[in-house]
Amino acid sequence: MMTCREFTDKVTEYLEGQVPYGEHIGMWMHSLMCVHCRHYLDQIEDITELLGELGDHERDEGAPAEVKSALVEQFKHRHSREG
Repeated sequence: MMTCREFTDKVTEYLEGQVPYGEHIGMWMHSLMCVHCRHYLDQIEDITELLGELGDHERDEGAPAEVKSALVEQFKHRHSREG
Protein backbone atom coordinates (compact mmCIF):
# COMPACT_ATOMS: atom_id res chain seq x y z
CA MET A 1 0.00 0.00 0.00
CA MET A 2 1.19 3.51 -0.82
CA THR A 3 2.31 5.77 2.02
CA CYS A 4 1.15 9.35 2.50
CA ARG A 5 4.68 10.59 1.73
CA GLU A 6 4.69 8.69 -1.58
CA PHE A 7 1.25 10.11 -2.40
CA THR A 8 2.17 13.73 -1.71
CA ASP A 9 5.48 13.39 -3.58
CA LYS A 10 3.61 12.39 -6.76
CA VAL A 11 0.36 14.32 -6.49
CA THR A 12 1.21 16.83 -9.23
CA GLU A 13 2.20 14.06 -11.63
CA TYR A 14 -1.05 12.29 -10.71
CA LEU A 15 -3.12 15.37 -11.55
CA GLU A 16 -1.26 15.83 -14.81
CA GLY A 17 -1.84 12.19 -15.79
CA GLN A 18 1.88 11.42 -15.78
CA VAL A 19 1.93 8.35 -13.52
CA PRO A 20 1.65 4.79 -14.85
CA TYR A 21 -1.80 3.26 -14.77
CA GLY A 22 -1.11 0.89 -11.85
CA GLU A 23 0.35 3.69 -9.76
CA HIS A 24 -2.59 5.93 -10.71
CA ILE A 25 -5.00 3.32 -9.37
CA GLY A 26 -2.92 2.98 -6.19
CA MET A 27 -2.99 6.73 -5.64
CA TRP A 28 -6.72 6.85 -6.32
CA MET A 29 -7.30 4.07 -3.77
CA HIS A 30 -5.06 5.80 -1.23
CA SER A 31 -7.02 9.03 -1.65
CA LEU A 32 -10.25 7.13 -0.99
CA MET A 33 -8.92 5.70 2.27
CA CYS A 34 -6.83 8.60 3.60
CA VAL A 35 -8.77 11.74 4.47
CA HIS A 36 -5.57 13.77 4.88
CA CYS A 37 -4.27 12.95 1.41
CA ARG A 38 -7.72 13.46 -0.07
CA HIS A 39 -7.77 16.97 1.45
CA TYR A 40 -4.24 17.60 0.17
CA LEU A 41 -5.29 16.51 -3.33
CA ASP A 42 -8.33 18.78 -3.17
CA GLN A 43 -6.15 21.70 -2.08
CA ILE A 44 -3.68 21.18 -4.91
CA GLU A 45 -6.56 20.98 -7.40
CA ASP A 46 -8.02 24.21 -5.96
CA ILE A 47 -4.65 25.98 -6.20
CA THR A 48 -4.23 24.88 -9.80
CA GLU A 49 -7.73 26.08 -10.66
CA LEU A 50 -7.18 29.43 -8.93
CA LEU A 51 -3.89 29.93 -10.75
CA GLY A 52 -5.67 29.29 -14.01
CA GLU A 53 -8.36 31.83 -13.13
CA LEU A 54 -5.72 34.36 -12.10
CA GLY A 55 -4.02 33.85 -15.42
CA ASP A 56 -7.32 34.31 -17.24
CA HIS A 57 -7.78 37.69 -15.57
CA GLU A 58 -4.17 38.83 -15.94
CA ARG A 59 -3.27 37.35 -19.33
CA ASP A 60 -4.97 35.12 -21.85
CA GLU A 61 -2.27 32.43 -21.65
CA GLY A 62 -2.54 31.91 -17.86
CA ALA A 63 0.14 31.97 -15.19
CA PRO A 64 3.62 30.89 -16.29
CA ALA A 65 4.45 27.24 -15.63
CA GLU A 66 7.39 28.20 -13.41
CA VAL A 67 5.09 30.28 -11.18
CA LYS A 68 2.65 27.41 -10.84
CA SER A 69 5.45 24.98 -10.10
CA ALA A 70 7.03 27.28 -7.50
CA LEU A 71 3.71 27.76 -5.72
CA VAL A 72 3.01 24.03 -5.65
CA GLU A 73 6.50 23.34 -4.27
CA GLN A 74 6.06 25.98 -1.55
CA PHE A 75 2.70 24.47 -0.65
CA LYS A 76 4.24 20.98 -0.48
CA HIS A 77 7.07 22.24 1.71
CA ARG A 78 4.67 23.98 4.07
CA HIS A 79 2.41 20.93 4.19
CA SER A 80 5.34 18.61 5.00
CA ARG A 81 6.31 20.80 8.00
CA GLU A 82 2.74 20.69 9.35
CA GLY A 83 2.42 16.91 9.11
